[in-house]
Amino acid sequence: SVKSFDESNVLGGLNISYADRSKRLNRLTVKFPNRNKNFEDDVVAYPETTSLQYSNWYAEDQNEDLHNEISLDGVTDYYQALDLAEFITKESRTQMFIDFKAQPEAISLEAGDIISLTHTTPSWSSKEFIVRELTINSDLTVNIKAQEYDSSIYQWGTKDAEPEEAWQFIDPFAT
Repeated sequence: SVKSFDESNVLGGLNISYADRSKRLNRLTVKFPNRNKNFEDDVVAYPETTSLQYSNWYAEDQNEDLHNEISLDGVTDYYQALDLAEFITKESRTQMFIDFKAQPEAISLEAGDIISLTHTTPSWSSKEFIVRELTINSDLTVNIKAQEYDSSIYQWGTKDAEPEEAWQFIDPFAT
């Protein structure tokens, strides 16, 4: 983390909230123009419905399919599309948000920075959050909005090879 906060530099209390269930995913399909297939539309999904990860999330979500589909026209690589599907799905499952007012020393923060928070009320010791929004007040205090941070979301894993397109040669001269 780039900065640590505790009850000495948090002004007032913490507001803790959770995202609406509709924002959580247990599966995501990404449509993209695949450069390996001459920029034809392709799809990739994370996780596969046959995977243990999907089964676990599906069970956590009371056997409800929380699936979404997005199009990413700027992504042309199969592995990049798969990584983004994984990242977006995992991040959607970190649902806790906080906001609080901090001392002026927080002015140096930027959106995307990782901060740690130690606070007795929720019994947190160096709990990490990613800063999503900052507002500098006229008295130079800073309002911070942050989302629970889980570093495992960003770990790269080994991926299966890109599936090859099954095609069949049709002889135009055959009768």
